[in-house]
Amino acid sequence: MKRKIKPEVEKGLKICFKIANILKENYPNEIFALKENSIVPFTSSKRLCNSVSFSGYAHFHHIKPHRVCCKQKFLIGGDNWHSEYEFGRQKRGSGYYVIGILGYVLLMTHELAHHRTKGHGTKWYSKCNKFQDFMINQLISGKYYS
Repeated sequence: MKRKIKPEVEKGLKICFKIANILKENYPNEIFALKENSIVPFTSSKRLCNSVSFSGYAHFHHIKPHRVCCKQKFLIGGDNWHSEYEFGRQKRGSGYYVIGILGYVLLMTHELAHHRTKGHGTKWYSKCNKFQDFMINQLISGKYYS
């Protein structure tokens, strides 16, 4: 039996999939194969995510099938706290609150950059910045909305 997803959560999932598909189209070898359950809302169901809990807004599953689990609170509006990274650690005092499309973009690029990288090291940092720069340019140019 398939679990019913709230419409506002479903809307957030569609935005996340759109971001992931745009990145996959432009960086086909750097994003894992996207399937229907590649991005899922975090619930108490253990079928798609065996994490008991997590403190952030989303997490990436390194084991196959690769997956991004997002808190439903994040999926409803894209609201999250974003921090800059340097040398594998969050920069002190660099955090800021983002909402809406930019919130979705920053979090999804962060999580998708974890594919084939370890933690928040230099390879992840480089990949994450590349994805974020590309997606922000898509937003600014209007190509994201077309």
